[in-house]
Amino acid sequence: MGPGMLPMALTFMVGAGGFLMVFYSFFEAGPRLERWSLRGPFFIFGGIIVFALLIRTCGLMVAGPVSMIFAMLASDEFEWKEATIFSIAMTIICILLFKTLLRLPIPVIG
Repeated sequence: MGPGMLPMALTFMVGAGGFLMVFYSFFEAGPRLERWSLRGPFFIFGGIIVFALLIRTCGLMVAGPVSMIFAMLASDEFEWKEATIFSIAMTIICILLFKTLLRLPIPVIG
Protein backbone atom coordinates (compact mmCIF):
# COMPACT_ATOMS: atom_id res chain seq x y z
CA MET A 1 0.00 0.00 0.00
CA GLY A 2 1.43 3.30 -1.08
CA PRO A 3 0.35 6.93 -1.29
CA GLY A 4 -1.39 6.37 -4.64
CA MET A 5 -3.64 3.53 -3.53
CA LEU A 6 -6.62 5.63 -2.39
CA PRO A 7 -6.75 7.81 -5.53
CA MET A 8 -6.36 4.72 -7.71
CA ALA A 9 -9.14 2.87 -5.86
CA LEU A 10 -11.46 5.88 -6.03
CA THR A 11 -10.72 6.29 -9.73
CA PHE A 12 -11.57 2.66 -10.35
CA MET A 13 -14.81 2.85 -8.32
CA VAL A 14 -16.00 6.05 -9.99
CA GLY A 15 -15.10 4.67 -13.42
CA ALA A 16 -16.89 1.39 -12.73
CA GLY A 17 -19.97 3.27 -11.51
CA GLY A 18 -19.97 5.40 -14.64
CA PHE A 19 -19.58 2.37 -16.85
CA LEU A 20 -22.52 0.65 -15.11
CA MET A 21 -24.72 3.73 -15.54
CA VAL A 22 -23.90 3.89 -19.26
CA PHE A 23 -24.47 0.14 -19.62
CA TYR A 24 -27.88 0.28 -17.89
CA SER A 25 -28.91 3.31 -19.93
CA PHE A 26 -28.99 1.16 -23.08
CA PHE A 27 -31.72 -1.02 -21.58
CA GLU A 28 -33.81 1.61 -19.79
CA ALA A 29 -36.22 3.81 -21.75
CA GLY A 30 -36.05 7.40 -20.59
CA PRO A 31 -37.23 10.83 -21.63
CA ARG A 32 -35.75 12.37 -24.73
CA LEU A 33 -33.05 14.95 -24.27
CA GLU A 34 -34.14 18.54 -24.68
CA ARG A 35 -32.26 21.02 -26.80
CA TRP A 36 -29.83 23.15 -24.85
CA SER A 37 -28.58 26.59 -25.60
CA LEU A 38 -25.04 27.88 -25.78
CA ARG A 39 -25.77 30.59 -23.23
CA GLY A 40 -24.59 28.57 -20.23
CA PRO A 41 -21.26 27.35 -21.60
CA PHE A 42 -20.55 30.76 -23.14
CA PHE A 43 -20.91 32.66 -19.88
CA ILE A 44 -19.23 30.01 -17.71
CA PHE A 45 -16.14 29.73 -19.91
CA GLY A 46 -16.27 33.47 -20.49
CA GLY A 47 -16.11 34.02 -16.73
CA ILE A 48 -12.95 31.91 -16.58
CA ILE A 49 -11.39 33.91 -19.40
CA VAL A 50 -12.42 37.24 -17.82
CA PHE A 51 -10.81 36.14 -14.54
CA ALA A 52 -7.61 35.10 -16.33
CA LEU A 53 -7.40 38.42 -18.15
CA LEU A 54 -8.10 40.58 -15.08
CA ILE A 55 -6.25 38.83 -12.23
CA ARG A 56 -2.75 40.12 -13.03
CA THR A 57 -3.69 43.63 -14.09
CA CYS A 58 -6.57 44.49 -11.72
CA GLY A 59 -6.04 42.05 -8.88
CA LEU A 60 -8.37 39.67 -7.09
CA MET A 61 -10.54 42.45 -5.69
CA VAL A 62 -11.75 43.34 -9.19
CA ALA A 63 -11.28 40.08 -11.08
CA GLY A 64 -13.27 38.04 -8.57
CA PRO A 65 -16.59 39.90 -8.62
CA VAL A 66 -16.45 40.74 -12.33
CA SER A 67 -15.80 37.15 -13.40
CA MET A 68 -18.40 35.73 -10.99
CA ILE A 69 -21.09 38.16 -12.12
CA PHE A 70 -20.23 37.41 -15.76
CA ALA A 71 -20.52 33.66 -15.10
CA MET A 72 -23.80 34.12 -13.22
CA LEU A 73 -25.33 35.60 -16.38
CA ALA A 74 -25.56 31.98 -17.59
CA SER A 75 -28.64 31.47 -15.42
CA ASP A 76 -32.14 32.46 -16.46
CA GLU A 77 -32.77 33.42 -12.82
CA PHE A 78 -30.00 36.06 -12.68
CA GLU A 79 -30.61 39.02 -10.37
CA TRP A 80 -28.11 41.86 -9.96
CA LYS A 81 -28.56 42.30 -6.21
CA GLU A 82 -28.03 38.62 -5.38
CA ALA A 83 -25.13 38.31 -7.82
CA THR A 84 -23.38 41.37 -6.39
CA ILE A 85 -23.75 40.28 -2.76
CA PHE A 86 -22.63 36.71 -3.53
CA SER A 87 -19.65 37.76 -5.64
CA ILE A 88 -18.40 40.25 -3.03
CA ALA A 89 -18.79 37.69 -0.23
CA MET A 90 -16.96 35.01 -2.23
CA THR A 91 -14.18 37.45 -3.13
CA ILE A 92 -13.68 38.29 0.56
CA ILE A 93 -13.51 34.56 1.36
CA CYS A 94 -11.02 34.01 -1.49
CA ILE A 95 -8.81 36.87 -0.27
CA LEU A 96 -8.86 35.51 3.28
CA LEU A 97 -8.15 31.97 2.14
CA PHE A 98 -5.55 32.45 -0.57
CA LYS A 99 -3.79 35.63 0.52
CA THR A 100 -4.02 35.48 4.32
CA LEU A 101 -4.21 31.80 5.28
CA LEU A 102 -2.29 30.15 2.42
CA ARG A 103 -0.02 33.16 1.77
CA LEU A 104 -0.13 32.74 -2.01
CA PRO A 105 1.35 35.53 -4.14
CA ILE A 106 -1.96 36.58 -5.68
CA PRO A 107 -2.32 40.31 -6.30
CA VAL A 108 -5.30 41.67 -4.36
CA ILE A 109 -5.21 45.17 -5.82
CA GLY A 110 -3.88 45.88 -9.32
